[in-house]
Order: sequence, then structure tokens, then C-alpha cells
Amino acid sequence: MGVLVATGAAYLCSGGAGPGTLAATGRPQVLLNGKPAMTVKDSAAYVNIVPCPACVCPTHPAIAPVLSVTGVIVPQPCTPQVSGMWIGGQTKALAGGVPCLTNEARLMCAFGGVISVADPGQTKVLV
Repeated sequence: MGVLVATGAAYLCSGGAGPGTLAATGRPQVLLNGKPAMTVKDSAAYVNIVPCPACVCPTHPAIAPVLSVTGVIVPQPCTPQVSGMWIGGQTKALAGGVPCLTNEARLMCAFGGVISVADPGQTKVLV
């Protein structure tokens, strides 16, 4: 059973060095405990996906050259490069005609990281 995701939820990236924050866009169509619900379309970098503290993904363009020379991953600023919508975690619950996001969804970063919901921002609305 999934949990609907609200603005302020925390995410983790498999290539990240800590959690980041999620934010819904547009006017709130559905509120979850007073916070706007996220949808599968809320996947824009810097708008919906607030960067995590640092990227440690070996394929990040700023990390790869140093790694190839020194063999050491030097953390770089997170610059999410996502495209498309969240995968999985879709429900029959809609916000503005778009499926709401659940904590089971994943989003791919072009640098190789997989973004997943760590804390849905609310725990009362299950689907």
C-alpha cells in the first residue's frame, strides 16, 4: 500500500550525499493534511526536485574526470538532470486530472542516480 506524497517530502538519490526536498507546482488541487499533493508530473529539476547537498555519482560530468585520474570521488554540487515523469507509484487518486505521486515511485537522473521518496511528507493518506 502506498502513501501519497505531499509538498515538503524528502527524497534520496542513489548518487546523492543526503536528502533533498520535493515541491508540488501549480495551484493545489488536492491537499494532504493542509499541504499540496504531488503528482507524477511534478518532476522538474530545481522546481519540484530541490537539489540534495552534493552528488557523488561517478558519471557526474564534474566527478568523472577527477575520478579517472585520482580514483577518488570528490563530491560536487547536485545538479539534477531529470526528464519525464515519476515511474510507478501511480494511483487512481487524481489531482487536477493527473495521478497523485506515492512513496513507491522512482525518478531517474541522467547522471545515473535513482531518486526515491524517503519521507512522503504526510502519513495519514494511504492508497
